[in-house]
Amino acid sequence: PFPSSTNSEQHLHEVSERATRNAAAFDTHHTKTLSQNDTLFSTWRTRQMNLTKQTPIKIHPKIPPNLIPPSPNYSSTYFPSYAHTGRVGPPQFPHDHVLLHDVTSIERMTHAARLARQLLDYVCHPSIAKAGCTTEEIDVLLHEATLGKGAYPSPLNYHGFPKSVCSSINEVVCHGIPDSRVLVAGDVVSFDVSCYVG
Repeated sequence: PFPSSTNSEQHLHEVSERATRNAAAFDTHHTKTLSQNDTLFSTWRTRQMNLTKQTPIKIHPKIPPNLIPPSPNYSSTYFPSYAHTGRVGPPQFPHDHVLLHDVTSIERMTHAARLARQLLDYVCHPSIAKAGCTTEEIDVLLHEATLGKGAYPSPLNYHGFPKSVCSSINEVVCHGIPDSRVLVAGDVVSFDVSCYVG
């Protein structure tokens, strides 16, 4: 259950205060005390803390999975098992089994890795990831580009993950879900791109 608005405001205040304490503790632990000459970092840190206090992270409603219906236009191996259900199937091999890949399997993994790198370069290009756009818009572009290259965006529906790319902004460490938040100049954005080649 979501907290009430009063509890939510108190919770957000506590989160903000905890973030301030954690940042100070990090700087102290790593002996990164700011000198007066280090105005660039000091200005960035102040800006980020003010942004967090003004517009704290909000709890977003759970996004339903974007399940892909089976299609006669694609072979049965085109999609991973979770694309149609949002649930990962049982492992194909026992956990203590060592899988030795053959040449064909290695070629497919190499192709998927190269394609993922190309798509990562695409979404990180300044004409795509820029102030004024949203990570949701970037997700749509990446989704279409991945399918256009004959691959499937691996994050989509993996254990119910609702998007085709992970986008983590500023204090989000990893596996952020693309949303309607508009990127602003100075945001630190990380994208996690992976492809399934059936």
